[in-house]
Amino acid sequence: MAVLGGILLDKEALPKALEILSPEDFYKESHGLIFQAALSLFASGEPVDPVTVAESLRAQGNLEKVGDLALQTVARCLEQSCRKHDLVSRHGGDEFVILLPNTNAEQARELGDRIRASVRDAARRRSRQLEGLSVSIGACDLERAASFRLETLFETADRALYQAKTAGRDQVVLAKPRRPRAITDTLPLRPDLPGETRRSG
Repeated sequence: MAVLGGILLDKEALPKALEILSPEDFYKESHGLIFQAALSLFASGEPVDPVTVAESLRAQGNLEKVGDLALQTVARCLEQSCRKHDLVSRHGGDEFVILLPNTNAEQARELGDRIRASVRDAARRRSRQLEGLSVSIGACDLERAASFRLETLFETADRALYQAKTAGRDQVVLAKPRRPRAITDTLPLRPDLPGETRRSG
């Protein structure tokens, strides 16, 4: 599966993989189908990425053979709800991460609500297979994270996601603003006493 991930995320990986692999080399049929779809797109000069491969598999009637229906449904709703410049990525098991450039927390909440509605509608259309399907979303922006570090932004959004899940699911929770660390927290009081620090607040 790591080979397929590299092919879909690195444009230079597929030509190298074609030199040593064929669809028949994959143990799982689903992996071979994904590789074949990527191969066909590459041969026709089309982009090879998670979205185009999924569309190719859907056109061939093979999409449901290569993944969980619920995850496919959520991924499709994300694709339809997000803007072209938003970055959507699967994060382990059943979680997704979306990076939204030039978007504040309230705008992220609005997008989250659109995604929730889209998933509910999709689940309603296929009630037998997707009964009870819903999404919980944690949202955060740079202001609420009080940091420009991506890790801090991610951790803050993850805490909001946990709150959304524990509060009943199928909702969007905005992260609570973090208190920025005061610069004076670590300033020495006097140059001759480097071990002594000034405490703020």
